Parts: sequence; C-alpha cells; structure tokens
Amino acid sequence: MLEETQDQILRLVRHVMLKMESLRSFSLTRHHAKRNLSIIPITAVSAILKTLPMSCVCLELVLETLAICVGNGANEYNDTHLCEDIRRILPRMQHAHIEARSLCDAFLGEWDSDEKFHSISLPNLRTILIHVAARGACSDKHRHGDKLPWESIIPALQNAIERTDPAAVEATVLGMGNHTGPGQCMTSLRCHIRKGCIKTWAFPFVRILRQKERYKLVHAYIRLEHGNYVVPWAKVFTFAAERAWKTLKTGGRLPAAWTRSSDCISDAKLGIWTWEEWTKKYPNEGPMLLENEKVAGMKLIDAEERDGYEEICLVEETPPGFVREASFGRMGWLVRAQEQ
Repeated sequence: MLEETQDQILRLVRHVMLKMESLRSFSLTRHHAKRNLSIIPITAVSAILKTLPMSCVCLELVLETLAICVGNGANEYNDTHLCEDIRRILPRMQHAHIEARSLCDAFLGEWDSDEKFHSISLPNLRTILIHVAARGACSDKHRHGDKLPWESIIPALQNAIERTDPAAVEATVLGMGNHTGPGQCMTSLRCHIRKGCIKTWAFPFVRILRQKERYKLVHAYIRLEHGNYVVPWAKVFTFAAERAWKTLKTGGRLPAAWTRSSDCISDAKLGIWTWEEWTKKYPNEGPMLLENEKVAGMKLIDAEERDGYEEICLVEETPPGFVREASFGRMGWLVRAQEQ
C-alpha cells in the first residue's frame, strides 16, 4: 500500500508539479475520514518539497501519519530529513503551517561545532504556525541535543523572526500540556512569539461522552480566551490556532489572509459549535467539568495567559469542603462535598 502511494505521488511530481510554474500555494493534509489513504511516505514528501516552484510562497504540511519507510527503503528513510527540506524553501514563504510526526529546530537553522545555533532569515514571512502537540523529535542522527520539539523550536523560531521585521510576523506554536494527575485538565497550548516576548495561552478541554456515540471520543468541550466551544475531538488543537488556514468550499486549503469568509466552509459544516448552540441542540449532553462546577457552585478552571512557554497543564480547582473521586465509567474525576 505504501509503495503504491509513493509511486502515485512520484508520478504526480514528475508529470504535474514540474509544469506548475505559477503555483502560489501548496497544501498537503490528511483526510481524517479516509485513514487508510492518509499514510504518506517520507521520501515522497521530500520529493514534493524539492519540486515546488519558486512561485510557491504558501506552504501547509499536515503529516501526523507520516510513514517512516517504504518496503526495503529503511536506509533511504534514515538519509531523509524533512526539516532540512523545509529549511531550504522556508525563506521565500509568506504563510506556513507545519505539522509533522517528528520535528526539530533544523528547519529553522543549523548548529555549528561551537554549539551555537545559526537561524535562517525569513524576510517574506507574515504568518507561521507550527504544531508540535504530542509529536516526537527527529532521530538522533538528525537532531541536535535531546530537547523535545516544544523546547527547541520556540527559541529557534524567535531567533529566526528577530532577523527580519518582527512586527510584521505572526509566529505561533501549538502544543499540549503534560497531563499527569487528578485535577489536571487536558490543556491545549498556543504560544505567541514576538521580539523579546513569548506568551502562551493555555486552554482547558475535556471529553463529551455521548451514549448515542457509544462513548467514543467524538467531541471535545474547550474554553478559549473569547468563549466556550464544542469541536470534533480530532480538531481540538487546530481549532485553538484561530483558523490560521481555512478550508474552501471547493475543498482546497489557503492561509486565512488569502480567503474571504463567503468562500470558506462554515463552522457548522466543520462540526464546530458555540456552547450556546450545543446546549440548545443537546440540552442534557455536556462534559463532567460543568457537572463539577454545578456541584461546587463556581467556575473551577478557565483559559489563562502565561509569560514564557512552560509546557504544563491547567489544574481544575477543588474548593474547600470538597473532594475528588475517580469516575472510571465517565473517564474523569467527580467533585463532591466532603463528608463531615
């Protein structure tokens, strides 16, 4: 299956992309509804990046199901480092969105023998969105040091944008807080990088388990800085990115700056609801968090903005006089009044 996919992509490169001399934007994303068709060989992606014409100034790569090798091509995979391919073309990009199974700071610069990082210049960049939530680092052969992507990419990206006009660049990195114990809430992180300033928004999100969906993880309730929403579970992180790239009614993808709302698929068709819309349609189907807040008589957690880029979860408050107990059937922690 992978070898067939690679052959199809390479034919596309040879017979189509080489002739697309006026291509301005390129998007390669996974189709969540077709899981068996969404695995892309790394060598094929590398071939695409090397073939993109100079006219292409917008790039979106969403490759969370990237295959590591094809057939007997393990050695070819080991020699293929997508971060280097991205680094070669990133300086001409105006808008970029990158999400891959593995990432490191090599797509933003190189380390020298004196342990100093040399950033590339990004003179044309206007927006860049990097998604590293639950992503692994590149292999030891390719990456420098032992830092995970969140820790290495954010300072590298800040160095890169400070080499250009930082006021004109919107640089954002998405991540996920480390979730380790009771009271800690799954947390989507959105880091904003500016000259001399890094701030991170932390957004709590929880499961909505619906009996009609056999308690599968289909929907998530998330609190952003400007409101509460219900979104498809698979889109919870990209939703926190404030729709930096949008899906057109034709099925294509473009950076938000290049689109008009009338040309884009509506939130309703994307499965995105405001909390008010959801409760009107499904009045008795909400997350455990709201039940806990009803019992406690107060809000227990909310979105918050932090200085820096600590990769930690938000904590759901346990008010005085209350305790938490595990609810395995509901996959969470219930708040109840402490017995006297």
